[in-house]
Amino acid sequence: MSKRKDNKIRFGVLDAVIIIVVLAITASVVLRYTVDNSLFAYDTEKYTVTLKTCGVRYTSVDAVASDTTFYLDDGYLLGNAIHAPTVTPMLTYVTSQSGELIACYYPDNTFVDIVAEIECMLVDKDGMLLTESGVHIAPGVELTVHTNTVDLTVEIIKVQKQVAE
Repeated sequence: MSKRKDNKIRFGVLDAVIIIVVLAITASVVLRYTVDNSLFAYDTEKYTVTLKTCGVRYTSVDAVASDTTFYLDDGYLLGNAIHAPTVTPMLTYVTSQSGELIACYYPDNTFVDIVAEIECMLVDKDGMLLTESGVHIAPGVELTVHTNTVDLTVEIIKVQKQVAE
């Protein structure tokens, strides 16, 4: 008389916990991707964004020529320069002995202010303009942008939607 061993599958509490955890992780991953896609499922539109940077060495002006590509800190594309930038000597204000503000311009071939217009693809989400990577774009916002040769801190001074022709 031999004892026959039956291989029965045993289902314990630990097995149930592991299955529940795996299902929860899978559900959270699926929800994250579907919720992100539904939040950013807006269409992008072309905008002209005017950027101003102050106190740049005059040798850096060539780095912001027309067709220059601008990138954000996170490496995402911001836009391309539409035409050559406007360059003026850097303006600063000093206070006179009587307390008046006096506008002073830096000499040629030192520091300059640059105003450039770039073409961007932006998302209008409930009246707020965002890049495709989620960076807020509006007048008064300061950003650090990068080109192939120079890093600049810029202030957005104007955002205008391009009219379809």
